[in-house]
Amino acid sequence: MSEIDDDLLTSDEGDSNAMKAVRQALRAAKRQTTEMAAQLEALKAQADRAVALERESTFLKAGVPVDDKWGSMFAKAYDGEVTIEAVKAAWAELAPAKPSAAAPEQPSIDYMSEAAAADRMSAAAPTGFDPAREAAFEAERAAATNPQQLIAVLGKYGKLATTQD
Repeated sequence: MSEIDDDLLTSDEGDSNAMKAVRQALRAAKRQTTEMAAQLEALKAQADRAVALERESTFLKAGVPVDDKWGSMFAKAYDGEVTIEAVKAAWAELAPAKPSAAAPEQPSIDYMSEAAAADRMSAAAPTGFDPAREAAFEAERAAATNPQQLIAVLGKYGKLATTQD
């Protein structure tokens, strides 16, 4: 009906009764066609939604977690046959591996424990290393308030570097 000029449908001036009746019939047909087109669009949207729900149901029945990130991506990308068996087989091939429940739990190690740290330092240090002596050195070095005191502390603990001229 879009080919019919809207002016022809709206102008009734100087027309015979028969022409007026034809124009009225054309207006009614145009209205009816517009209403039918709107109904057809609504039916198409319902059909598309039904197809999408049926597809989602098939994926859920096949064990694909469509609300999960990986399952959602799989469902969107899958273009094979949409049957429970086919979807289940494809998902089994591509599904991300789940961690094994029987995997042994790693022991928790307290790396921040001071005693454990001192033991590791003693074991790793060269022979003759004394953690208590090192702690005393650090305390005296931090307490030094001028360069002369710092030099004295470094000399006392054998940490003073000498240069040869």
